[in-house]
Amino acid sequence: MVKAGPSPLTIMLANLLLMSYGPRFVIAEEFAGVKGIERLFIFGSWAARYEGVEGFPPQDIDVLVIGNVDYSEVTNASIAASKKLQIDVNPSIQSHTWWKNKTGSGFRKEIDRRPIVEIEVRGAKQTTAKTTSARKRRAP
Repeated sequence: MVKAGPSPLTIMLANLLLMSYGPRFVIAEEFAGVKGIERLFIFGSWAARYEGVEGFPPQDIDVLVIGNVDYSEVTNASIAASKKLQIDVNPSIQSHTWWKNKTGSGFRKEIDRRPIVEIEVRGAKQTTAKTTSARKRRAP
């Protein structure tokens, strides 16, 4: 019945709500049932915008899954989160060893260099998020 008119304020408010309550909670909720997740992160443009790095609005949400997980469970969680958020959720699955060693591929170096938001998958109501960047990151 009520629709906001086009305005820079409307866009900023929508982005604020999306950044504050959207992906962190939906991804935590949808990935909570995936067995074997040791750590879960949002990285890429969404994490950068969440931390305040200026740029274009995210076109998707990149999720980093650390652990020994079933690919189909991660895919199902990603699809469910995508439907709820109305934006593609793209998972990348990596091992505990890959995460711990911090060396290797360009992708691993990029993860260390850019902002990343850790998602605790204990359930949406208990979920907290930590934002880290290369300058703030604590040892795992």
